[in-house]
This record gives sequence, C-alpha cells and structure tokens, in this order.
Amino acid sequence: MKHLCVAAIVTFTSLIPQEAFAAPTGNRLYEQCTSDQRSATYWYDDAACTAYIQGFIEGATSFQELWPAETPKAICLPATVTAGQMRDVVVKYLAEHPERRHLSAMASITSAAMRAFPC
Repeated sequence: MKHLCVAAIVTFTSLIPQEAFAAPTGNRLYEQCTSDQRSATYWYDDAACTAYIQGFIEGATSFQELWPAETPKAICLPATVTAGQMRDVVVKYLAEHPERRHLSAMASITSAAMRAFPC
C-alpha cells in the first residue's frame, strides 16, 4: 500500500506543469495584481497577488521580531501595514520599474518595501 501511495504521488506530480513549481517573477505578479476585473481569471489573479504579498508581510514581520535589535535592518514595516497598502506599493514600484520585473516576485516586493518603508 505504501508503494502504491508513493507511485500515485509521483504520477500525479509529474502531470503538473513545471511552471507551477517555479517562483513567480515580478512580471507574473504585476499581471496578477493588475488583472482586468472582466477577465475570466480575475478572482484567481487577485487572490494570488494578495496572498503572495500577505505572505511577504508575515515573513518580514516575523523576521523583524526575531532579528536582534542592534542589527541594522533594510525594511521597517509599520505594524499596521495592510496587504492592500502593500499591494499598492508593489504595483506602483513594478509600474515604475519595468526593467526589474524579470526578477523574482519576492525580490520585487522586497525592493518596493525597502523604498517605501526604510528604517
């Protein structure tokens, strides 16, 4: 039974396109965050954009809380920053810096946050 489960998992995951496992780029994040509300994928894109940015906020906030106080920080997110506010910051950054959209979505969000919320 154990081997059957492993075989099923391997078979299933081999059917998933490799792009699904790749880290999204700033281009993809920008597309999702600016998706047309009339688009068939709007709700998915909107949720994916917000979730990715919310994940960044949670990670950065945890990092700030755990990092030693005397260590210099590049980003100081306000405790009250919202996913919607951060989304606006990221979309503005990506719109103003199309030459950097090929970088990972995480690098794009980090760059936007560093400019908007420096320490």
